[in-house]
Amino acid sequence: MTRQELNDQLVALRRPLTGFFMKRTHNPSMTDDLVQETLLRVSTKMAQLEDPSKLLPWVFRIARNIWIDELRLMNKKKTIEDDLNTLQSALEDNYDSDFLDFASCVVALIPALSQVQREAVERVDIQGMTQKAYAEEYNLPYSTAKARLQRGRAQLRQYLFTYCVDPYTRQPKDSCTC
Repeated sequence: MTRQELNDQLVALRRPLTGFFMKRTHNPSMTDDLVQETLLRVSTKMAQLEDPSKLLPWVFRIARNIWIDELRLMNKKKTIEDDLNTLQSALEDNYDSDFLDFASCVVALIPALSQVQREAVERVDIQGMTQKAYAEEYNLPYSTAKARLQRGRAQLRQYLFTYCVDPYTRQPKDSCTC
């Protein structure tokens, strides 16, 4: 297929792609962006098309994959925005002191964990190491590292509900000494 034939076919596909994305987005600007992304990906991946007679289904498979990627990205952005809004409202409602009290209880209870659970919780949850990196550092199978972390978190949760937090109201207990 010559370059001119490819350009002609891509120009001919612009209108059906626009309809495909407009039907899903109802947003002309977003539709244009998605059509351009699709045409760009088609032109860069054209060497992967084995049968030129199947260009149309191949292009729409790429368009569908781009749409799915966009939906995932929008969902991720929405989740992050929701989390930020929740955090912002909590700070505005002065829950930050309760959070700090809760965090100090967690830190105070970590030494009560077994050594392997304590190391897992400290390295992953406090220091921010990934579970995979923790497993590699301690020469453990990934599943073992994950299990240690889960058991440590579960034990911390149990300690918190036993000593610091009422499990029904989720409010701090008066008897908490942390």
